[in-house]
Amino acid sequence: YVIYDPKKEYTSVYMEVKKEGSNEVDTIYLNSSETTYELTNGIFPNTNYELTFKYSYLDEYNNLHSDTFDKVNITTKKPNISLEVTRISFNTIHYLITTDNSYPLTSATLTVLVNGEEPSSSKINGEESSSSGIIINGNTIGNVSISNISEGDIIELKLTDVKSNGTIIKDLNSSYKFRY
Repeated sequence: YVIYDPKKEYTSVYMEVKKEGSNEVDTIYLNSSETTYELTNGIFPNTNYELTFKYSYLDEYNNLHSDTFDKVNITTKKPNISLEVTRISFNTIHYLITTDNSYPLTSATLTVLVNGEEPSSSKINGEESSSSGIIINGNTIGNVSISNISEGDIIELKLTDVKSNGTIIKDLNSSYKFRY
């Protein structure tokens, strides 16, 4: 941004940030000696934001006024996440979750399907469950133990409800399907 105020008429120049689907508006005051501002707090991946740029000034009667000089809609980057099977041994499937680290991904739900259905018994990272929340920290290694699977079964691992700091990132999923 560039603030051009040769007569020093503006009392403030600021940006209002509104997250899609929210009524909350954050006001960020801009410094006339700077040319960039990086949004860091409260910004979520794969989310739309409306940025409204405004300035305020005093009229000849000392009344404060505010005018909008620009409005921009932006969308934050959707992070990449992948799920792959790294090894299979004795009804145990070892997997690796990798992320691009553009945002801190903190947790997700891992679901196991055998021939399109949740198995009657499985353990994810040693925990008895057919669907389990898992912690994501950079590259994450884990395992799934499934009883009563047979050669030729179609196994699918699905990663859903991926969260960054407790908030689900919309439309971010990953899966891996293979024949056992």
